Amino acid sequence: MKNNKAVTQKSYWDEIHVNREEYVSINFLDYRNYVEDLVLKHVKRHFVSGKLLEVGAGSSDWLIHLSKELKLDGCTGLDYSEIGCDTLKEKSKQSGINVDVVCADMFSPPTHMVGNFDFIVSFGVVEHFQNLSETMRAIGA
Repeated sequence: MKNNKAVTQKSYWDEIHVNREEYVSINFLDYRNYVEDLVLKHVKRHFVSGKLLEVGAGSSDWLIHLSKELKLDGCTGLDYSEIGCDTLKEKSKQSGINVDVVCADMFSPPTHMVGNFDFIVSFGVVEHFQNLSETMRAIGA
């Protein structure tokens, strides 16, 4: 990470992941989940096929929902919080969804991941860094 300072620290995310509840399937027909339904419809409209990656996936429920809705054989979640990664592993196991969880920094991911995905999503990462363009470049690499 060159000059792209994080607005939040890893300890903040570790605490967030510890306090997240276990996986509960979203009822997309419930009006209270209108925004989630819009996001799902948007992803379905643009995802054709291939490998899907969620950046900032620690303890996320989205990979599980997307995997079910898109009928994926598997997907990958990247996060740098070990606690978040462990939580995502447990949630995917409970739901019976195959999620490859990678615990690494998005600014220096494992080399096998670079350029290896057809579709990348993130539901709350970029706003935690000062340099948006550098963050977006890192995610899209």
